[in-house]
Amino acid sequence: MHMTNVTAVHCAASRGHVDCLDAMLQQDGVDVDASDKNGCAAVSYAASYGHTGAIWRLRQSRADFDHRDNHGRSSALYYYCCCCYCYYAAFNAPCVDHMDDESQA
Repeated sequence: MHMTNVTAVHCAASRGHVDCLDAMLQQDGVDVDASDKNGCAAVSYAASYGHTGAIWRLRQSRADFDHRDNHGRSSALYYYCCCCYCYYAAFNAPCVDHMDDESQA
């Protein structure tokens, strides 16, 4: 952990590295909801960069999707909804279908 409290899980989530998340989340003692200095969890990082695969993997690991940063913002849900809106606009398909497809990958 760095002085900004960013963990390896934050880094993998922000870059969409699902395989790295898988390896880390299988280790004992890994806090999927660890907060950086601004109160942002890994799911916020994944959502901010639109990495739906990482969001899905964190969800499977029981990440807190209602996690609030130091300002009370739930950026994960906000950006996730933006990703779903873009997916729906591009493919005219519900986001839930997209998430189900990614879980099979």
